[in-house]
Amino acid sequence: MTTQKAERRKRYRSGLLLFRQAFPTVGVLFCMLFFLRDSSLARDAVLRGLRISALNVIPSVFPFLVLSDLLLSGGGLPNGRGKGLRSLFRLSAVGGTAILLGWVCGFPVGARCAATELKNGRLTREEAERVIAAASVPSPAFLIGGIGVGLFDDRATGLFLWGSALAAAGIVGVFSTFRKTTTFPKSYTPSHGSTRPTSFPVRLTDALRGAALAALNLCAYIVFFSAVSAAASAVLSRFGASDPLRAVVSCLLELSGGVSDAAALPDRRLSLLFCAAAIGWSGLSVHFQTLAVCDGQSLRFGRFAFRKGLQAVLCLGFAALWLRFHG
Repeated sequence: MTTQKAERRKRYRSGLLLFRQAFPTVGVLFCMLFFLRDSSLARDAVLRGLRISALNVIPSVFPFLVLSDLLLSGGGLPNGRGKGLRSLFRLSAVGGTAILLGWVCGFPVGARCAATELKNGRLTREEAERVIAAASVPSPAFLIGGIGVGLFDDRATGLFLWGSALAAAGIVGVFSTFRKTTTFPKSYTPSHGSTRPTSFPVRLTDALRGAALAALNLCAYIVFFSAVSAAASAVLSRFGASDPLRAVVSCLLELSGGVSDAAALPDRRLSLLFCAAAIGWSGLSVHFQTLAVCDGQSLRFGRFAFRKGLQAVLCLGFAALWLRFHG
């Protein structure tokens, strides 16, 4: 009996490995053939992603990318600032600074700060992973102005969604502190001693160069996942899928387009629930943006996705309570 169980387990693992290896290739080939068949769909989706990038993402993110780099290169926040966050998440000063910047500025500012400090040896891999998951929340401008006012015509709803995102990130971040580990990335080398201070013009030049590259990467991911989301929505439509199902798939893939599709649903309560879960999950586009920001730092993508999934469940629960008491 034990031998049969071991054999079944072996076949299951082999099948799972084969699926993981074949699925990306099949998906890529399908998208290529689909876009060749319907090039207008790909063109419209890319234009939509470019508009989102040019009108929403770059104006709201680029200044904070530059300023956060300047802040970190200058030594971070003054002593005593962000002490509550550092104590809550059991992190060093640079970790608390990264979370605070992520909550105020939105992603990918916090993740980029954590990746920088990991590279500089001031955060361990386990600490950086916790910081990135806790700091990767949408900006208050996007949640309050873009979703609350723009989609729901209600500023209070936007404030609630921002508070839900921060609460979910905080809860998951606090519970993550109970997992003890001393694993370090291969590139981790503690820094000792003092380094020669860099002049402000040099720091500004480096910050602008790094922010420009980061913004370009963000736009590339938004454009690509807009196209993938459009293809998925078109396929589901041809199979007769309902509007809520298409909205769910869109939210899973890309945040901006996902919340727009969710807000277009006729049931406003369902729209808010979908938007709240999408904000916690943030979309695969943001996941891969974060992975790109942290490129070369040996961070575990699966752990980040798991924590974002927990945040999605918490945000969904907060939205359900909001609707229960506020209608």
